[in-house]
Amino acid sequence: MRKQLHKVLFLARQYGLKEAALACLFHIFKKTCSCREYTHFPPGVAALRCEPDFSATSSAAWDTMAVIIHCYHVVVLDEMLPWLHNLPEDMPCFVSTDTEDKKESIEKKFSCLSLAQPEVRVLPNYGFDMGPFFIGFRDVLLQKKLVLKLHCKLSPQKKPQYVVRWKRQIFSSLLGSREHVAKILSAFAASPRLGVAAPVQVPMPKQQGINHAAMHLLLQAHQIGLPRSAAIDFPAGSMFWCRTRILRPWLALNLTYEDFGPTNKLPRDGTLAHALERLIFFGCGIENMHWCRIEPADAVRDA
Repeated sequence: MRKQLHKVLFLARQYGLKEAALACLFHIFKKTCSCREYTHFPPGVAALRCEPDFSATSSAAWDTMAVIIHCYHVVVLDEMLPWLHNLPEDMPCFVSTDTEDKKESIEKKFSCLSLAQPEVRVLPNYGFDMGPFFIGFRDVLLQKKLVLKLHCKLSPQKKPQYVVRWKRQIFSSLLGSREHVAKILSAFAASPRLGVAAPVQVPMPKQQGINHAAMHLLLQAHQIGLPRSAAIDFPAGSMFWCRTRILRPWLALNLTYEDFGPTNKLPRDGTLAHALERLIFFGCGIENMHWCRIEPADAVRDA
């Protein structure tokens, strides 16, 4: 009992009362539930990885696709805009931010692009980029078949030179050139069961750590258990191409902004937003699909 109390106090001190409460709930909940581990797919999302097939000739119907960008840090949009030139001019674009002033700034920045003007939505600053994505653009995700999710990340907790290189690597993987984008779309056309195309991975721990409790509770809704020892994989940086079908398991939860909580008052690690980011590939498993990683279009990895 004393050991458990010390653990709760440690979690509360390091990550806040919410994560401590989630951990307690998980320990109570796991004793009363009986679920099979990874019932719908092999034991571990790594087994769902496939190599991209670029053999198809893509004749994309852009009205079934969209790019969705979360732009809380408007200054980062300047880094992303040059890469967006590599998208087709008529591809619908949706942007989320949290104030009218930011919306006006975003619209001005996009006016210099050859792309169609984006639909900018002012949404509550709840759930980092995941709250706006799953709630604020729920209608888009239910309407479109393929989306590119982007995020104006700042990552102040990491070294600036690392963040710059990391973001460039992500953008090159997802938007490296017009030919590169066409290649990604060819992979989706060639493989109907391809659910996600993610950037190449950066070195990081493969276990879920403090996010385990929230991940486990979300997976329980689909009768899937998550052992604490299970290694996971996910689109680090929260940016990827995906068929919206693989998002159905999480859209079906009908989450609200209140489920996420206000962004400014929470550490990201251990939150519902961080858990959902780490469950993207699990959506592939639940929907009987696969995922792949796309190499950068240039030599970013060796820079």
